[in-house]
Amino acid sequence: MFYRGISGYNNNKPLIQRNNQYYVDKFLDNRYTMFVRSSKTLSEPEKLSDTKQYKAQVEVSILIKALVKDLVFEKLMDNPLSEVTMEDTKKEIGLPSIMVVPYKKEDESYQSILQNDFDRRMAVSKVQDGFNQLGVTTVDFEGRLNAMWRSMDFNANTADSDEKSLLMNSDADVYVIVDIQKDISSTEGSRVSLNMKAYETASGNILASRQEWTNRFRTTELDRLCVYAVEGQLKGFLDDIALNFARTIGDGTSVVLHIAKGPQSKLDLNSQVGPQKYILSSLIRRWVRANAQDGRFHLRGLVPEAMIFDDIKIPSKDADGLPMNAAQFGDNLLFYLNSEVGVPCEMKLDGKTIYITLN
Repeated sequence: MFYRGISGYNNNKPLIQRNNQYYVDKFLDNRYTMFVRSSKTLSEPEKLSDTKQYKAQVEVSILIKALVKDLVFEKLMDNPLSEVTMEDTKKEIGLPSIMVVPYKKEDESYQSILQNDFDRRMAVSKVQDGFNQLGVTTVDFEGRLNAMWRSMDFNANTADSDEKSLLMNSDADVYVIVDIQKDISSTEGSRVSLNMKAYETASGNILASRQEWTNRFRTTELDRLCVYAVEGQLKGFLDDIALNFARTIGDGTSVVLHIAKGPQSKLDLNSQVGPQKYILSSLIRRWVRANAQDGRFHLRGLVPEAMIFDDIKIPSKDADGLPMNAAQFGDNLLFYLNSEVGVPCEMKLDGKTIYITLN
């Protein structure tokens, strides 16, 4: 279990992630007895020929939760994801900021939903209030939408364009899509169902999904029914989001990287740069591979004027144990290009999307 893993537990992976020989020696000497519930001899010891060793078969029942807790306390292993709490996630990585948006059909716009659909607007408001009460930083959907309309960032004739612009420029790590179904009855009692799906903004990966009906209540007031639904679902839903964010501690969190030739730049991504005259796009790709979590990234496209990485997994912490995020990752790449490769460039950040322009 310590060094090779056993079938059927911890995905067959070893428990010990950071070796401590002193702990293991002490454990095998007598400390192991603290974690043995019972044992049964299946075969008596048998001396192996030409050696001083013996072989026996023993069945041991282990207090596995206590053992894992001890290994975590001694810093020989990380807290398993199944045991990760919201507080654990807060210590390792900042909780995500969340924007709650209404479910939108293909032929709808967000503006029309806010103006004409009271039910979905109410559901969004109550879910956002619930997140705020749980201590989560939220980005106000309606306020952000109105601000972007005023700045004419949206194409009023294209529903898809306002959706993408709103999400990608919201500064929210996660967006939660909320839809509502209602079953209103003054005689049998009324109930509602909140359908919620959480997505990582940068990658579009789904983080959590919940759909549950409330019990029936003697009320037809939709806002009160929404509050009941939020009280019943939101804490577990947020725990699901936190658990998936905890996975980024080991798997890396997703960022998007756009690199483009500026209007005044004499260089493009096919230019030979640096002391050894390597192709710029090749140098960038090698740097991303070396600095991504386990070298994992996806290059969506490359032309002389631009290259787009639509998913780069970055570690939660850098080599010094300090928090790593999109801004720091972009700064590190900017420093590499400016100082080591000799390519002048500048950076802009929108949430987890990094834009680097060659000057």
